[in-house]
Amino acid sequence: MRAMMFKEYGDPNVLVEVEVEDPRPGPGEVTVRVSSTSVNRIDVLMRRGVEGYRVALPHVPGSDVVGFVEEVGEGVTWLDRGDFVVANPLYGCGRCYNCSRGLEVLCDEWRMIGYHTWGSYAELVKVPARTLIKLNKPPLDPSIMGVVPQAYFTAWRALKVANVKPGDRILVWGATGGVGVFAVQIAKYLGAIVIGVGGPGWKLQKLRELGVDLAVSYLDPDFKAKVLEFTGGAGVDVVINSIGGGTLLDSIDIAKRGAVIVVFGWLAGASINLPIRKFYLKNLRLIGIILSTRADAIEALKALETGRIKPVIGATLRLRDAPRAHELLEGGEVFGKILLSMR
Repeated sequence: MRAMMFKEYGDPNVLVEVEVEDPRPGPGEVTVRVSSTSVNRIDVLMRRGVEGYRVALPHVPGSDVVGFVEEVGEGVTWLDRGDFVVANPLYGCGRCYNCSRGLEVLCDEWRMIGYHTWGSYAELVKVPARTLIKLNKPPLDPSIMGVVPQAYFTAWRALKVANVKPGDRILVWGATGGVGVFAVQIAKYLGAIVIGVGGPGWKLQKLRELGVDLAVSYLDPDFKAKVLEFTGGAGVDVVINSIGGGTLLDSIDIAKRGAVIVVFGWLAGASINLPIRKFYLKNLRLIGIILSTRADAIEALKALETGRIKPVIGATLRLRDAPRAHELLEGGEVFGKILLSMR
Protein backbone atom coordinates (compact mmCIF):
# COMPACT_ATOMS: atom_id res chain seq x y z
CA MET A 1 0.00 0.00 0.00
CA ARG A 2 0.96 3.66 -0.35
CA ALA A 3 1.63 5.64 2.80
CA MET A 4 3.18 8.92 3.89
CA MET A 5 5.91 8.23 6.43
CA PHE A 6 8.65 10.07 8.28
CA LYS A 7 11.84 8.21 9.16
CA GLU A 8 13.42 11.12 11.03
CA TYR A 9 12.20 14.24 12.80
CA GLY A 10 12.30 17.55 10.98
CA ASP A 11 10.49 19.94 8.65
CA PRO A 12 7.53 18.91 6.47
CA ASN A 13 9.82 17.46 3.81
CA VAL A 14 10.73 14.50 6.05
CA LEU A 15 7.28 13.17 5.11
CA VAL A 16 7.88 10.89 2.11
CA GLU A 17 5.68 8.58 0.07
CA VAL A 18 6.55 4.91 0.50
CA GLU A 19 5.27 1.48 -0.43
CA VAL A 20 4.81 -0.75 2.60
CA GLU A 21 3.23 -4.13 3.20
CA ASP A 22 -0.55 -4.15 3.62
CA PRO A 23 -1.52 -4.49 7.31
CA ARG A 24 -3.38 -7.65 8.28
CA PRO A 25 -5.81 -7.67 11.22
CA GLY A 26 -5.20 -9.85 14.25
CA PRO A 27 -7.86 -11.07 16.71
CA GLY A 28 -10.33 -8.28 17.49
CA GLU A 29 -8.88 -6.03 14.79
CA VAL A 30 -10.09 -4.64 11.47
CA THR A 31 -8.31 -3.27 8.42
CA VAL A 32 -9.97 -0.17 6.96
CA ARG A 33 -9.46 1.17 3.43
CA VAL A 34 -9.22 4.92 4.04
CA SER A 35 -11.55 7.07 1.94
CA SER A 36 -10.17 10.40 3.22
CA THR A 37 -8.26 11.77 6.16
CA SER A 38 -6.97 15.09 7.44
CA VAL A 39 -4.14 16.90 9.20
CA ASN A 40 -4.22 17.66 12.93
CA ARG A 41 -1.82 19.60 15.13
CA ILE A 42 -0.55 16.43 16.81
CA ASP A 43 0.72 15.22 13.41
CA VAL A 44 2.97 18.28 13.23
CA LEU A 45 4.20 17.88 16.81
CA MET A 46 5.11 14.24 16.17
CA ARG A 47 6.87 15.03 12.89
CA ARG A 48 8.93 17.72 14.59
CA GLY A 49 9.82 15.40 17.47
CA VAL A 50 8.47 17.75 20.14
CA GLU A 51 9.08 16.49 23.69
CA GLY A 52 6.15 14.36 24.78
CA TYR A 53 5.20 13.58 21.16
CA ARG A 54 8.15 11.47 20.05
CA VAL A 55 7.19 8.19 18.42
CA ALA A 56 8.99 5.04 17.32
CA LEU A 57 10.50 5.63 13.86
CA PRO A 58 9.65 5.13 11.09
CA HIS A 59 6.10 6.37 11.61
CA VAL A 60 2.89 6.86 9.62
CA PRO A 61 0.81 9.64 11.25
CA GLY A 62 -2.90 10.41 10.99
CA SER A 63 -5.70 9.85 13.50
CA ASP A 64 -8.73 10.43 11.27
CA VAL A 65 -9.84 6.99 10.09
CA VAL A 66 -12.86 7.02 7.79
CA GLY A 67 -13.49 4.40 5.15
CA PHE A 68 -14.63 0.90 4.27
CA VAL A 69 -13.86 -2.36 6.02
CA GLU A 70 -11.25 -4.27 4.03
CA GLU A 71 -10.71 -7.28 6.27
CA VAL A 72 -11.89 -8.41 9.72
CA GLY A 73 -9.86 -10.35 12.23
CA GLU A 74 -10.79 -13.34 14.33
CA GLY A 75 -13.66 -12.71 16.74
CA VAL A 76 -15.08 -9.68 14.93
CA THR A 77 -18.61 -10.73 14.02
CA TRP A 78 -20.49 -7.43 13.74
CA LEU A 79 -18.57 -6.01 10.79
CA ASP A 80 -18.24 -7.23 7.21
CA ARG A 81 -16.07 -6.28 4.25
CA GLY A 82 -17.48 -3.15 2.61
CA ASP A 83 -19.11 -1.68 5.73
CA PHE A 84 -18.58 2.07 6.10
CA VAL A 85 -16.94 2.92 9.41
CA VAL A 86 -15.56 5.85 11.37
CA ALA A 87 -13.02 5.36 14.14
CA ASN A 88 -12.96 7.24 17.40
CA PRO A 89 -9.25 8.17 17.54
CA LEU A 90 -8.82 7.18 21.20
CA TYR A 91 -9.38 3.69 22.55
CA GLY A 92 -8.78 1.96 25.87
CA CYS A 93 -7.66 -1.48 26.95
CA GLY A 94 -11.24 -2.78 26.80
CA ARG A 95 -10.79 -4.63 30.10
CA CYS A 96 -10.63 -2.10 32.95
CA TYR A 97 -13.44 -0.57 35.00
CA ASN A 98 -13.40 2.74 33.11
CA CYS A 99 -13.55 0.99 29.74
CA SER A 100 -16.51 -1.07 30.96
CA ARG A 101 -18.31 2.22 31.71
CA GLY A 102 -17.55 3.65 28.27
CA LEU A 103 -14.96 6.04 29.72
CA GLU A 104 -11.94 4.91 27.76
CA VAL A 105 -10.52 8.44 28.09
CA LEU A 106 -9.85 7.52 31.74
CA CYS A 107 -8.17 4.20 30.92
CA ASP A 108 -4.58 4.01 32.19
CA GLU A 109 -3.64 2.19 28.98
CA TRP A 110 -5.39 4.51 26.52
CA ARG A 111 -4.01 4.63 23.00
CA MET A 112 -4.46 6.97 20.05
CA ILE A 113 -4.55 5.98 16.40
CA GLY A 114 -1.70 7.60 14.50
CA TYR A 115 0.27 8.29 17.68
CA HIS A 116 0.72 4.99 19.47
CA THR A 117 0.08 3.10 16.21
CA TRP A 118 0.56 3.73 12.51
CA GLY A 119 -2.23 5.96 11.28
CA SER A 120 -4.39 7.13 8.42
CA TYR A 121 -1.85 8.76 6.09
CA ALA A 122 -2.14 5.50 4.15
CA GLU A 123 -4.42 3.53 1.89
CA LEU A 124 -5.04 0.97 4.64
CA VAL A 125 -4.96 1.19 8.43
CA LYS A 126 -5.35 -1.47 11.11
CA VAL A 127 -7.38 -0.60 14.23
CA PRO A 128 -9.15 -2.40 17.10
CA ALA A 129 -12.75 -3.15 16.12
CA ARG A 130 -14.00 -1.66 19.41
CA THR A 131 -13.02 1.83 18.31
CA LEU A 132 -15.11 1.68 15.11
CA ILE A 133 -18.61 3.01 14.51
CA LYS A 134 -20.58 1.44 11.66
CA LEU A 135 -22.70 3.85 9.64
CA ASN A 136 -25.31 2.38 7.30
CA LYS A 137 -25.86 5.82 5.83
CA PRO A 138 -22.90 8.22 6.12
CA PRO A 139 -24.00 11.78 7.06
CA LEU A 140 -21.45 13.18 4.59
CA ASP A 141 -19.71 12.12 1.40
CA PRO A 142 -17.00 9.62 2.48
CA SER A 143 -14.52 11.52 0.30
CA ILE A 144 -14.67 14.52 2.66
CA MET A 145 -15.62 12.89 5.95
CA GLY A 146 -11.96 12.42 6.88
CA VAL A 147 -11.95 15.93 8.40
CA VAL A 148 -14.46 14.86 11.05
CA PRO A 149 -13.15 12.45 13.72
CA GLN A 150 -10.49 14.08 15.87
CA ALA A 151 -11.52 17.74 15.55
CA TYR A 152 -15.30 17.28 15.62
CA PHE A 153 -15.42 14.63 18.34
CA THR A 154 -13.07 16.67 20.55
CA ALA A 155 -15.16 19.81 20.10
CA TRP A 156 -18.31 17.85 20.90
CA ARG A 157 -16.87 16.45 24.14
CA ALA A 158 -15.55 19.87 25.19
CA LEU A 159 -19.02 21.41 24.97
CA LYS A 160 -20.66 18.33 26.49
CA VAL A 161 -18.53 18.33 29.66
CA ALA A 162 -19.22 22.07 29.98
CA ASN A 163 -22.97 21.30 30.02
CA VAL A 164 -23.75 24.09 27.57
CA LYS A 165 -27.35 25.33 27.69
CA PRO A 166 -29.38 27.61 25.39
CA GLY A 167 -28.51 31.23 26.05
CA ASP A 168 -25.09 30.51 27.54
CA ARG A 169 -22.29 32.80 26.42
CA ILE A 170 -19.46 30.68 25.04
CA LEU A 171 -15.99 31.91 24.17
CA VAL A 172 -13.93 29.74 21.82
CA TRP A 173 -10.18 30.27 21.61
CA GLY A 174 -8.61 29.25 18.31
CA ALA A 175 -12.05 29.53 16.74
CA THR A 176 -10.64 29.62 13.19
CA GLY A 177 -8.87 26.25 13.45
CA GLY A 178 -10.17 22.73 12.92
CA VAL A 179 -11.54 22.13 16.43
CA GLY A 180 -12.56 25.76 16.86
CA VAL A 181 -14.72 25.93 13.74
CA PHE A 182 -16.57 22.81 14.85
CA ALA A 183 -16.90 24.14 18.42
CA VAL A 184 -18.48 27.36 17.13
CA GLN A 185 -21.06 25.42 15.12
CA ILE A 186 -21.84 22.98 17.92
CA ALA A 187 -22.33 25.86 20.37
CA LYS A 188 -24.76 27.56 17.97
CA TYR A 189 -26.51 24.20 17.46
CA LEU A 190 -26.98 24.02 21.25
CA GLY A 191 -28.49 27.51 21.31
CA ALA A 192 -25.53 29.38 22.78
CA ILE A 193 -24.30 32.91 22.14
CA VAL A 194 -20.81 32.52 20.68
CA ILE A 195 -17.68 34.65 20.88
CA GLY A 196 -14.92 33.50 18.54
CA VAL A 197 -11.30 34.47 19.19
CA GLY A 198 -8.91 34.28 16.24
CA GLY A 199 -7.00 36.29 13.71
CA PRO A 200 -6.01 37.78 11.29
CA GLY A 201 -8.85 39.91 9.95
CA TRP A 202 -9.86 37.74 7.00
CA LYS A 203 -10.37 34.80 9.36
CA LEU A 204 -12.50 36.93 11.70
CA GLN A 205 -14.73 37.77 8.75
CA LYS A 206 -15.15 34.07 8.00
CA LEU A 207 -16.11 33.54 11.64
CA ARG A 208 -18.84 36.14 11.26
CA GLU A 209 -20.07 34.37 8.13
CA LEU A 210 -20.11 31.15 10.16
CA GLY A 211 -22.52 32.78 12.61
CA VAL A 212 -20.50 33.89 15.64
CA ASP A 213 -22.13 36.70 17.59
CA LEU A 214 -18.80 38.43 18.24
CA ALA A 215 -15.47 37.86 16.49
CA VAL A 216 -12.39 39.31 18.19
CA SER A 217 -8.67 39.12 17.52
CA TYR A 218 -6.33 37.81 20.19
CA LEU A 219 -3.92 40.51 18.95
CA ASP A 220 -6.35 43.29 19.91
CA PRO A 221 -5.08 44.88 23.16
CA ASP A 222 -8.70 45.68 24.05
CA PHE A 223 -10.01 42.20 23.38
CA LYS A 224 -10.88 41.42 27.02
CA ALA A 225 -12.66 44.76 27.39
CA LYS A 226 -14.68 44.03 24.25
CA VAL A 227 -15.71 40.62 25.56
CA LEU A 228 -16.77 42.07 28.91
CA GLU A 229 -18.67 44.87 27.19
CA PHE A 230 -20.46 42.34 24.97
CA THR A 231 -21.53 40.36 28.05
CA GLY A 232 -22.69 43.43 29.98
CA GLY A 233 -19.69 43.18 32.29
CA ALA A 234 -20.65 39.73 33.57
CA GLY A 235 -18.24 37.62 31.54
CA VAL A 236 -18.79 34.33 29.72
CA ASP A 237 -20.39 31.14 31.02
CA VAL A 238 -18.05 28.74 29.23
CA VAL A 239 -14.54 29.01 27.79
CA ILE A 240 -13.30 26.44 25.27
CA ASN A 241 -9.51 26.71 25.34
CA SER A 242 -7.28 24.69 23.02
CA ILE A 243 -4.38 27.16 23.28
CA GLY A 244 -3.15 27.11 26.89
CA GLY A 245 -0.42 29.36 28.24
CA GLY A 246 -1.35 32.95 28.97
CA THR A 247 -4.74 32.52 27.31
CA LEU A 248 -5.78 30.56 30.40
CA LEU A 249 -5.12 33.66 32.52
CA ASP A 250 -7.17 35.75 30.09
CA SER A 251 -9.90 33.09 30.30
CA ILE A 252 -10.06 33.48 34.06
CA ASP A 253 -10.36 37.28 33.69
CA ILE A 254 -13.27 37.13 31.25
CA ALA A 255 -15.10 34.22 32.91
CA LYS A 256 -18.35 34.82 34.72
CA ARG A 257 -18.67 33.78 38.36
CA GLY A 258 -19.32 30.03 38.36
CA ALA A 259 -18.09 29.61 34.77
CA VAL A 260 -16.52 26.49 33.28
CA ILE A 261 -13.16 26.53 31.48
CA VAL A 262 -12.40 23.47 29.33
CA VAL A 263 -8.73 23.00 28.38
CA PHE A 264 -7.15 20.59 25.90
CA GLY A 265 -4.08 22.26 24.40
CA TRP A 266 -0.87 24.11 25.20
CA LEU A 267 0.46 25.74 22.00
CA ALA A 268 0.82 29.07 23.83
CA GLY A 269 2.61 27.42 26.74
CA ALA A 270 2.46 24.24 28.81
CA SER A 271 2.38 25.90 32.25
CA ILE A 272 1.32 29.11 34.01
CA ASN A 273 1.25 30.63 37.48
CA LEU A 274 -2.39 30.20 38.41
CA PRO A 275 -3.98 33.14 40.31
CA ILE A 276 -5.51 30.84 42.89
CA ARG A 277 -7.40 33.43 44.89
CA LYS A 278 -9.04 34.97 41.84
CA PHE A 279 -9.90 31.48 40.62
CA TYR A 280 -11.71 30.35 43.75
CA LEU A 281 -13.34 33.71 44.49
CA LYS A 282 -15.04 33.47 41.10
CA ASN A 283 -16.06 29.85 41.84
CA LEU A 284 -14.60 28.70 38.53
CA ARG A 285 -14.34 25.11 37.32
CA LEU A 286 -11.39 23.94 35.23
CA ILE A 287 -11.86 20.74 33.22
CA GLY A 288 -9.20 19.01 31.15
CA ILE A 289 -10.08 16.59 28.34
CA ILE A 290 -8.32 14.38 25.82
CA LEU A 291 -10.17 13.61 22.63
CA SER A 292 -13.51 11.82 23.14
CA THR A 293 -15.21 8.59 24.07
CA ARG A 294 -16.83 6.32 21.51
CA ALA A 295 -20.21 7.24 23.02
CA ASP A 296 -19.41 10.93 22.49
CA ALA A 297 -18.54 10.19 18.88
CA ILE A 298 -21.84 8.39 18.28
CA GLU A 299 -23.78 11.36 19.72
CA ALA A 300 -21.77 13.78 17.59
CA LEU A 301 -22.41 11.81 14.41
CA LYS A 302 -26.17 11.88 15.07
CA ALA A 303 -26.00 15.67 15.37
CA LEU A 304 -24.09 15.79 12.09
CA GLU A 305 -27.04 14.07 10.40
CA THR A 306 -29.19 17.15 11.05
CA GLY A 307 -27.18 19.15 8.52
CA ARG A 308 -26.84 22.06 10.99
CA ILE A 309 -23.15 21.33 11.59
CA LYS A 310 -20.95 21.13 8.52
CA PRO A 311 -17.22 20.65 7.99
CA VAL A 312 -15.37 23.74 6.84
CA ILE A 313 -12.58 22.62 4.52
CA GLY A 314 -9.98 25.31 3.96
CA ALA A 315 -7.76 23.25 1.65
CA THR A 316 -7.92 19.91 -0.16
CA LEU A 317 -4.73 18.12 -1.15
CA ARG A 318 -3.73 14.65 -2.27
CA LEU A 319 -2.22 12.27 0.26
CA ARG A 320 1.19 12.64 -1.39
CA ASP A 321 0.97 16.38 -0.76
CA ALA A 322 0.96 15.90 3.01
CA PRO A 323 4.19 17.97 3.35
CA ARG A 324 2.42 20.98 1.84
CA ALA A 325 -0.56 20.37 4.13
CA HIS A 326 1.76 20.55 7.14
CA GLU A 327 3.25 23.80 5.83
CA LEU A 328 -0.23 25.31 5.53
CA LEU A 329 -1.19 24.25 9.06
CA GLU A 330 2.03 25.51 10.63
CA GLY A 331 1.79 28.77 8.71
CA GLY A 332 -1.78 29.44 9.86
CA GLU A 333 -2.85 29.82 6.24
CA VAL A 334 -6.10 27.86 6.44
CA PHE A 335 -9.51 28.53 7.97
CA GLY A 336 -11.00 25.25 9.18
CA LYS A 337 -9.66 21.82 8.24
CA ILE A 338 -7.18 20.49 5.69
CA LEU A 339 -8.48 17.45 3.82
CA LEU A 340 -6.14 14.79 2.48
CA SER A 341 -7.90 13.10 -0.43
CA MET A 342 -7.23 9.49 -1.34
CA ARG A 343 -8.57 10.00 -4.87
